[in-house]
Parts: sequence; C-alpha cells; structure tokens
Amino acid sequence: MPLLTLVETLRLSAAIQLVLLATLVLRDHRRSRLTPATTLFLGSVSCYLLLPMLLQHDAPKRVLEVVSLGALAVPFAFWATTRLHFDDSFAWKPAHFVAFAALWAARAATAWNVASAVIAMVVVADALRRIHSGASSDLLLSRLRLRYIVLCTTGIYALLVLVAEATTKPGSPVEAVLSALNAVGLLLVVLAVSALVLRLEPDFLKAASPRDAATPASGLKQKLDRLIEEDHVFRQEGLTIGALAARLGEQEYKVRQLVNAHLGFRNFSAFLNHLRVGEARKLLADPRQKHLGVAEIAYRLGYSSLGPFNRAFKELTGQTPTEFRKAALGDEILADSEIGQPPSKTS
Repeated sequence: MPLLTLVETLRLSAAIQLVLLATLVLRDHRRSRLTPATTLFLGSVSCYLLLPMLLQHDAPKRVLEVVSLGALAVPFAFWATTRLHFDDSFAWKPAHFVAFAALWAARAATAWNVASAVIAMVVVADALRRIHSGASSDLLLSRLRLRYIVLCTTGIYALLVLVAEATTKPGSPVEAVLSALNAVGLLLVVLAVSALVLRLEPDFLKAASPRDAATPASGLKQKLDRLIEEDHVFRQEGLTIGALAARLGEQEYKVRQLVNAHLGFRNFSAFLNHLRVGEARKLLADPRQKHLGVAEIAYRLGYSSLGPFNRAFKELTGQTPTEFRKAALGDEILADSEIGQPPSKTS
C-alpha cells in the first residue's frame, strides 16, 4: 500500500479524532435523545474525510458505496444534531424522515456536482438559520455561547466547502490546493469542536441547578414577581428576554440566569408559555368569562395568532383550550366562544 500523503494523513487524523469522540458519546450518553443524531453526524463527517483517500487507494467497491452514502449524509446529520441540541421542543416526525430520505436519494442519484451541493447548502443554511433565531430565547448561557461557535465554525465552514466543491473543476491545480487547505481546516475544526465538547459536556445539555449558580439578588426576584403578578408583563406581544431585562433595569445575562437556574426554564419561550397558559386556564375555567372566545383570550395573553396558543396549551395541559373549557364549564359554554373567531366576531 502506498504511503499516505500529508493531506491524507491530516484527513485520517481528523477522522480518528471523530471516531474517538463518537465512542465517548456512545459510552457515556447512550440513553440521551441527542446520542443517535450526534453519533450519526460524527460518523458521516468521518466518512467524508475518508472517502477521497479510499478512492485514491482503490478500496473495495462495497466499502466505497457505504462510505459514499455516509459522506452524503453530512448536511442532514448536521441539521438533526443542531435541532436536537438547540431546540428543546423539537421532536421527530415521519415527515422529517421522508424529507431526509428524498433529499439523500437526490444527492446520491444526481451526477451534477452543483445540484448535490445546492441541496446540501440549503439544508445546512436552514440549520444555521434555526440556530440563530433560537438564540434570543435560549436561557442556558453555555449553550448560547455554543450556538455562535457552531455558527462561526462548523456551519459556515461547511457552507464554504460546499461552495468550493460546487465551483471547482475536479483534478485542477486549484482543486488540489483547496483540498489541502480543506484538510488542514477540517483537522483544526475537529480538534476545536472536540475540545469544546469534552470541556462542556454534559453540563451544556441541561439546566443548571440552583446550588450551581450564584444566588440572585432578592430585589431582582421581587421586581420580576411584581412585573408578573401586578403588571402582567407576560401579556405583552413579542416580549423578549432583552425587553424584560430593560423593564427590570437589569443586565440581560442576570435575568437569563434568574429565569434558568432559579426558576428552572431552559428557554424564554417556555417561560412565557408557562405564565400565559396558567392565566388562560383561569380565564377558561371562569364562568364569568365564558363570553370570551378562545382566540380573544389568546390575543389578550400576548399571542399574535391562535395556532401557537393552541400548541402551547396542549403541550402543557394535554388538552386543547376548547377541551379544557368544556371539562371545566360543561354545558354553560356559549357556542360562539368555542370556534376561535377573532375578538370582533365574538358575541
């Protein structure tokens, strides 16, 4: 067997590092919901790293087929891993598997490199968009920092590689230079991400406990209680953690710490839904408020539409608002209050 080139050695080193990291994840977190997607991502990137070397050294056809399929799975595994790590409410649905299978098959079937790269870029870009959009409500400070590390390293680097692969002619001098740079870059990214994961895990996957965090100033907790109980701040449509911190006259990171470590919420949306649904239950169970439509209640509590309110209510109570009201009030309900019409159309 010919000696490995420097580029191949770098790729092999990065692949070995990922395999070792996957082994640690499987050993220490086999029961975690994050483990399957995480190990799939680590394994698929390993396949991507090894594939050029296997092609160069005439590996058996069956091995090449398996490794090629693994390499094609990188963008989908990245999407799944980021959703599970950064979105506490994410749950797998059959549609996810159908979409992934269709896109995976499309990447495998197309002979046009640009088309395959475009599919991958769309999937990775969507993952990055979701990572960024969820940052505003994330209350785990370590995970919040990790979001931007992922955005600035893994995700953006993957997009740059995909663009280069789609626009560079195979076998050209430019392709050889980019391949060498890619090998170095991949090794550095893998080492950096591995060090970060080994440093943070498993703490960034769970909320801090009260004894792990500094005790907040009692005045801050009291001010938050007043805003909730007297001013009903949670009814403000579009309320963000930044806006809440401004109302409290406090630094944002302290408010994040208070709501996370001392109230037990992992993201701000869950905190708001908890307060809003609690208030909605009081209104729905009050016979004096039976003239209010479900939609009007949702709007009064800060929801911009009925759908998010219904989903949050059912997630927290196991019932839709209509079902909850029927169970609480029985036959006293006015028909118009159950159809979810806008406030202007209720009786």
